[in-house]
Amino acid sequence: MYRYRHSPLSAKQEGAFFNGYVRDSCPFCGSARIGGCGTDGNGARRWRCHGCGRTFTPMDGTIFQGHRLPVSERCEFLVQTFSFESMNGLMREECRPKTTLPYWIAKLF
Repeated sequence: MYRYRHSPLSAKQEGAFFNGYVRDSCPFCGSARIGGCGTDGNGARRWRCHGCGRTFTPMDGTIFQGHRLPVSERCEFLVQTFSFESMNGLMREECRPKTTLPYWIAKLF
């Protein structure tokens, strides 16, 4: 059942998921002068800021920045968190270690 509920998206599907979020400014400096810069390894779009010169993806500046887990698992965590389930229940149901949930919740809020 765990494997069924947490079937990971392929890298191409994750890229398509994130490409639905269009950037209108740089998450680092706030400049609206940005331009397309290709894609990353997952197929997510990259932009380059003409103000600060940094490149960024749709994930930068969001809770998905620096994620290592599949997006489907992060989304499942969000649904469970906002359904007011206890932390012990979340750890037990998803077989997560004790240190993971406080880190994710701190990143979320």
